Amino acid sequence: MASADAIERQTVCRRGFIGSLYDIRTDKLEGTNLFKKKLPEEFIDVSDNAHTSYELLFNNSQKETFDKMNIEASLKLSLMAGIVDITGSAKYLKETKTDSLTIRVTYVYKVKTKQEQLHIAMAGLSEYFSADALENPNATHVVTGIMWGANVAATFEQVAENFEEVQKVEGSLSVVLKPLPISGEAKLDLQNKDKSKFEKLQISLSGDIFIDECPQNIEDVMRVFKTVPSRIKTLNEGKGQQLTFVLYPLKRMAEIFKHELQINRMIREVSHLVVMRIEDIFEEISTGKRKFNDFLNEMKPWEHYISCDWRDTIHQKQAERIVAEVKTQRELSTLLQNIRGGQAEESEMERLLDDFDRNNPCSSMSVERPLKEKQNVILKI
Repeated sequence: MASADAIERQTVCRRGFIGSLYDIRTDKLEGTNLFKKKLPEEFIDVSDNAHTSYELLFNNSQKETFDKMNIEASLKLSLMAGIVDITGSAKYLKETKTDSLTIRVTYVYKVKTKQEQLHIAMAGLSEYFSADALENPNATHVVTGIMWGANVAATFEQVAENFEEVQKVEGSLSVVLKPLPISGEAKLDLQNKDKSKFEKLQISLSGDIFIDECPQNIEDVMRVFKTVPSRIKTLNEGKGQQLTFVLYPLKRMAEIFKHELQINRMIREVSHLVVMRIEDIFEEISTGKRKFNDFLNEMKPWEHYISCDWRDTIHQKQAERIVAEVKTQRELSTLLQNIRGGQAEESEMERLLDDFDRNNPCSSMSVERPLKEKQNVILKI
């Protein structure tokens, strides 16, 4: 395969097959297959690609999480804009802090096992392809490779009394978790002083493997993680779950099969600068949500000294921000898909982004202005 023509997309809990059709404009599997009958085994190479690693996420924002998990830029926008839903075992990808006193650290154990790859140039493959599938207007690419394995995440969560406690516990968790050896016989040896720091932590597990245990502490989590390789062996002939799709353009497949396409697929991507601006908008939305919740938490001890009208104003602003967040995500989602499909110009996205900075209730300026005014009242109290 000409690697320059292939692209990769992490599966994010989606399931496909070699030959599954994919639309990179919506980042969705189309639901049908390029091949009209099952391919013989000799057309698909299966190779060992054993590798284990981990990632430590502090859940400050989706952008930070996506970057650390190496999610591709285009898929990252699709996830942020809600074009692709984050559900089920990948929920740890969207868990971000909603206020500054929440401690949330996620340890992701990543295992790769096998790589499947279609032999595109093998003689006889053209006998299996479907001409109708190549002409499907709702698809742009075909899955020609799949990386298998599993991601398993342990999330440690606690509500702190103050910001100093947040820094202390997160720092201690980082020190304890970063050097942890998962494989082998190495043991986790926590001192009593360390254990006392983590007594209030709530622990939850998610990921590509069903685990029916409820770990109570870090030692329990590590014991569960050491069972992951053996649990993978029970899934899909020891391959585990699908982690990454390798996608090949249908236009190139048509050339290989000497099929003259009757349709012209328009595929465009937004520029890198606009990608960064869209990411910044979602960062602002996330930050604004935290600031509002921080302010509401700070206001609670003084509620009896504050007028109802004053409190109603703040809650109204919060409601406006929530409505604007949903509306902004929907507008970005629609426009992003239209640009990718050649139905809109990038300049329309730039105007939407400019308007966000000036007028959107989710922008930093719109969030900070009323909070700053009300903060002065609390300081006087």
